[in-house]
Amino acid sequence: MAAPLAGRASPRRFTINQNHEMNVTPFVDVLLVLLIVFIIAAPLATRAIKVDLAAGTGVASPSTPVNLMIDDRGAISFQAGSAAPSATNLATLDRDLTRASGADPGHSSIIVVGGSHTRYGAFMAVLDRLHTDGFSQVTLAAKTA
Repeated sequence: MAAPLAGRASPRRFTINQNHEMNVTPFVDVLLVLLIVFIIAAPLATRAIKVDLAAGTGVASPSTPVNLMIDDRGAISFQAGSAAPSATNLATLDRDLTRASGADPGHSSIIVVGGSHTRYGAFMAVLDRLHTDGFSQVTLAAKTA
């Protein structure tokens, strides 16, 4: 609705028109702030596991591979060679695997075996612990059926 300005004889000559366009400036401001927040927060939410995909050199590992099993409840056990499986936990994993393999963590060969119903959190906790303890030759295996 237009309103005439006072003091003029012709009401059509000086009118105030309505603006029929939507103001999108606040919307664009909010989107840019959200974009900046996600750009800053995205790198903080990622975790990486170092995986070496290089082919082997053909030299046999000096230690016996140790099978590290994680069951569906998250219980951890290990088995070296033909020995009977032994239970362990995250706190004593380093000591138990070093004793079972007979080599230092950098030269121990570990095979991590998980079932189809093994919880992801338990699996990642074991891999993080192996990485922290210095075990670099880790192989992942999955049980079928």
